[in-house]
Amino acid sequence: MPSAANAKSEKPASSEVVDNSPIKQIMTLIEHKIRNLEKRKSKLSSYRELQKAGKELNGDQKVAVAKYDEVAQTLEFARDLSKHVGTIALSAEREAKKQAKREAWVRYAVDTNKIREVLLVLDCIMQMGNTEVRNDFLNGTNGAVKLTEDDLRILDELYPEVTPKHGEGQSGFHALTVKAAEHLYAIIDGKPKEILGTTYAHIKEIVTLFHECGYFEKTPEVPVPETEAVENHIPEEVLAPAPPPPEPSDEVEQPAPMYPPHMGIPTAPAPNVVPTPGYPMSRLPPSHSKKSNTPTSLNSILNRGPSLKS
Repeated sequence: MPSAANAKSEKPASSEVVDNSPIKQIMTLIEHKIRNLEKRKSKLSSYRELQKAGKELNGDQKVAVAKYDEVAQTLEFARDLSKHVGTIALSAEREAKKQAKREAWVRYAVDTNKIREVLLVLDCIMQMGNTEVRNDFLNGTNGAVKLTEDDLRILDELYPEVTPKHGEGQSGFHALTVKAAEHLYAIIDGKPKEILGTTYAHIKEIVTLFHECGYFEKTPEVPVPETEAVENHIPEEVLAPAPPPPEPSDEVEQPAPMYPPHMGIPTAPAPNVVPTPGYPMSRLPPSHSKKSNTPTSLNSILNRGPSLKS
C-alpha cells in the first residue's frame, strides 16, 4: 500500500505546464544535437593536441581528426539554426497568447449574451403575474403588443418548468435545476423542439415581441395642474399718463466769463541777484540836501540842450 508521502510526491504539480507544441519539440531536438556536436568537437580537439605533441594516433583517431573542420561547421550551423528557430518560437508564442485573449473575450461576450437572454425570458414570465401588465398585453393597449390567450397559457405553464423550488416531499432539486437550464438553453437557441404544445422557437418569438414593443420603456405622463387666471391689479398711479417733457426755451444762456487767476505785484529782486552789465558805469554825483540853483524842470533841461552838446 503506497504511503501518503509517496502519493503526495506522485501528484503532478499544477503550476508546471508542459509545452508539447511541434516547434518546441524541434527546439529540443536541435539542442540535443548541439550538445552531441560539442562533445564530439571537444574529443577531436584532444586528439589534435596529442597529434601536435608528437603522439602516434591509431587509424580511427586519425579519421576522426580529419573530420574536425566538418564537425565545427556542423556545430556552428546548428547553433545558428537554434537562434532562428528560437526567434520564430518566441513570435509564435506571443501570437498564441494574443489569440487566446481574443478567444477568451469572444467566449465572455457569448456567455454574457446568453445570460442576458435568460434574464429576459424570466422577466417576461414574471411580468405576466401582474394583472395590469397581463391585461395590457392581452388587449394590446398602452403600447403593449397584443398576445393571444394561448401565448399567455404557454408562459404560465413554462413558469414552474424554469423556476425550480425546494418543497416538502420534493427531492432531486439538482435534477430540477438541470432540467430548467436545458429549457432555458433551448429557448435562447430557438430550437424547433416541441414543448407545452408549442416549440422553443415560438416561445423565443413571444419573449422577443414582449421586450421589443417598448411597453416598459414608455415615460409616464405627469399631470400638469391647472392654474387659475389671476388678474393683475395695476394701481391707477401706474396707469396715469406721464407728464409731458418741458418745452425748450428760446433764450440762450451765456456761459460765465472765465478770468485768469489773480497774481500779486512782483517784488524787486535782491541786489546780489541782479546781473552786472558788460559796459563801464560812471559814478553818480552826490546829492545835496540843500536846494541847488540847477533847474530841474523838463523845460529847463530841454533849453539846455545845446550846452549839453558842447
